[in-house]
Amino acid sequence: MSLGNFFLGVTPLQSFNPVVPPGVSYDKVTFYGGNVGTTIDSVWGRNEIVDDTTIEGYNPVTYVPEWTPSTYMLALFDNTLDAGNISGLTSPILTWQVFRQDPDQTQLRFLAELDVSESSYEDFRALVNNNYRYLIFGKSATEVSNPLTSGFITPDHYGWFLIDADDEIPYKFDLNASTGSNQTDEDYTEFSTNNRTNSFSRGNRNAKRNSVSAIIKDETQCLTIDQTNELLDEFNTFITSTRTKYVKDRRGRIYKVFTFGESEPQWNENIIEQFVTVNFSYVESGDVFE
Repeated sequence: MSLGNFFLGVTPLQSFNPVVPPGVSYDKVTFYGGNVGTTIDSVWGRNEIVDDTTIEGYNPVTYVPEWTPSTYMLALFDNTLDAGNISGLTSPILTWQVFRQDPDQTQLRFLAELDVSESSYEDFRALVNNNYRYLIFGKSATEVSNPLTSGFITPDHYGWFLIDADDEIPYKFDLNASTGSNQTDEDYTEFSTNNRTNSFSRGNRNAKRNSVSAIIKDETQCLTIDQTNELLDEFNTFITSTRTKYVKDRRGRIYKVFTFGESEPQWNENIIEQFVTVNFSYVESGDVFE
């Protein structure tokens, strides 16, 4: 571990092996400066062994650590999301509250409340090419901290996605994908009259409806197609479940949907082993933030 410009009264760089063991993570460091006082302007943890010459290069007052592939912790105490001091609390943090500031909006939109042990969050309801700012508050039993505020983030994703919002699992459909027409469900009645044109009455229904077909595979496999029976069963269970679901289309638009009609095509019995193309339909079921 390498500390920035500091006065501890102790030597913090003594260690038999500073490399982080495999499978171990750190989310807290405590420094004791004794009666001489403690001043720390940065904390930088790297998963590698460095020599004395390299360490000496980190000591000048003007040196600012940067995130590298071997970095596992970086705290510059500048109120960014890389790491920083959580201020405004005098009691232990129990949860993180995640909010989003939408484009041209001053009000914050609540996204999630996470356990204090959580270190990441995926916002599946972000629209493509919009600029968002995220704020994270630490929450104790009786207090809420000042927020950690991100810079503006622009999502960039293309393709068809079906998202399990409850379990935060996205299914991506880009292999042999095909879709139907993106139809709009409407509610209207036509009344016959004795005039040149009929009369019409329209309700409030305005919902999107479509169908998607593609080969589903394990997305953790980049260069191979891995499709197990367990994956197919899991997808079928998800389609027929009542869990909250979102669809994102190729233009990055997002809909809260009800899914139905999951099916597999007729098998080609001349092929011993083959991949399954799944089909399902969806209809918009409500607002994304309901």
